[in-house]
Amino acid sequence: MTSSDTTSPILITGATGRHGGTGAHLARRLREAGRSVRALVRRLDERTAPLQALGAEIVVGDLHDRVSLVPALEGVGLAYFTYPVSGGIVEAAANFAAAARQVGGHPRVVVMSNGASHPRARATSAARTGSPKRCCAGQVWILSACGSRRFSTRT
Repeated sequence: MTSSDTTSPILITGATGRHGGTGAHLARRLREAGRSVRALVRRLDERTAPLQALGAEIVVGDLHDRVSLVPALEGVGLAYFTYPVSGGIVEAAANFAAAARQVGGHPRVVVMSNGASHPRARATSAARTGSPKRCCAGQVWILSACGSRRFSTRT
């Protein structure tokens, strides 16, 4: 899968938009551009209907259950990790990164959580213990109002 690959699905966590709507907005924009979207949702409910109407593939899983993330990441070349800056982000990021490593293929990851992209993020527990930037084997983009930074995690 290359950056020009428009056939492999793009995984979006947080696509139901419960926390700020970033993932839902992203899913809509990608579908409008004709891209294949795979939405990770914790459960099928009324919030998944708009995603299904867009033509997104729905995968049930939980960022706090690494095993459930493996099917969501299979065949993905690009993934958007959207998670609210709140309790549980370290564990969620570590699970996401571990599942991405298990699947292989080295998906590029875009982190869209403000806490992980703050200029002093290296001092946070997320940066020290489990952020995708530290765990994924590939390219990681960190995006936020603070700016964007690119990290290569290949050795």
